[in-house]
Amino acid sequence: MRMSAIYEVVIFTASLSKVSQNEFTN
Repeated sequence: MRMSAIYEVVIFTASLSKVSQNEFTN
């Protein structure tokens, strides 16, 4: 597995958690 793929998953999950947090606050 390439390192770039791991970074992509980390960024994807981070953005996903941000969206869910925004939905909970609103």
